Amino acid sequence: MAAPANPGDVVALMLDGLDVSNGNSTAQFTWAGSTYTCTAGPEFDEQQLDEGGFKTVSKVVLAVKVGDLPDGVGIPKKGHTIEYLPHPDADPRTYRIKQITDFYGSILQLECHDANASA
Repeated sequence: MAAPANPGDVVALMLDGLDVSNGNSTAQFTWAGSTYTCTAGPEFDEQQLDEGGFKTVSKVVLAVKVGDLPDGVGIPKKGHTIEYLPHPDADPRTYRIKQITDFYGSILQLECHDANASA
């Protein structure tokens, strides 16, 4: 059986991968008055049951390096809103952060849902 990986090595590999992905990405999001490059999964719509029936809710998952966020601002939190721009020719869409996964304090994965959807 292989020995467990050193967490520092795992984080370094994850950050290297995110750097490569961000270098090929035009996706950006604006939060707390600043714009950040990110790696994003596809935007998609899902049907959710709400009062009065089903409604369509848009969602997207973004990844950002914690080190790219400025000192003193903190980090995005559940419930905060962002403006997401998948590419320069797209219209920005407003999303609310529904879930955050923190990878070793180095990378944040933000699961974002349509800001107009029910919480």
